Amino acid sequence: MTMRVYNFTSPSSPSPRLALVFHQAEGGALLVTRHPVVEETYLGPGSLLSLDAVEEIASLLAGVPTTRELLPENVLLSRPTETAWYVPGRVRPMWFRTGNRTVSLTVPWPTLVFHARNDRLRVCALSCNKRPAGDTPVHHAPLMNIYADGTLCLGNVTPSSCGLSGMQGWEAAVFDSHFTHTNHDQALRPPHDGNEGHFRFWRRLGDRQARTFPARSLVPRGQTLAQFLSLGGSVDA
Repeated sequence: MTMRVYNFTSPSSPSPRLALVFHQAEGGALLVTRHPVVEETYLGPGSLLSLDAVEEIASLLAGVPTTRELLPENVLLSRPTETAWYVPGRVRPMWFRTGNRTVSLTVPWPTLVFHARNDRLRVCALSCNKRPAGDTPVHHAPLMNIYADGTLCLGNVTPSSCGLSGMQGWEAAVFDSHFTHTNHDQALRPPHDGNEGHFRFWRRLGDRQARTFPARSLVPRGQTLAQFLSLGGSVDA
């Protein structure tokens, strides 16, 4: 079916060359097609735009900068409003707040995957300390203040951006956090009883001066990385 386009421009005005048409069935996904404007009057045959192209157009319309930049080596997915990356496991401080006390332990953190989108952060863990692929199995992050779906309880943290510029701030929300409570019982294997049991697990690692997180203590999510990110496909490896 062709659609007539009425041209109200003066002879000296720019001529229409391209049109975007938005399609959506009731309750269905939104699709966008690109059509050439034929003789400034009709829409020609359309081609479906990719999700990346649609998001870039939306970012431009919203005034979000879309500068080109080289991606850090640990980035798995990058869009103007969404970023996924992994942080290799290593020994670093972990903070706990118990009552009026703040306790710092030096412990081995596992490799974590961060996924910032829609002003929230989801986190999962990996059993290996290398770059994951889309089919890599993922595990629950063995941390307090994280829900069963991987969402971090932000508290009073205000996210700055879900793009590349926000990565450091999101990492600080985890690595510099003062953990206060467990949000589900699948954080560790075997399950540790509440906040005190979780704290004892990490204190034992610190007391032993462990250098790597014990992978046997991770609880599988039953998902691949691609499924966790809801990509429905592979992650660039």
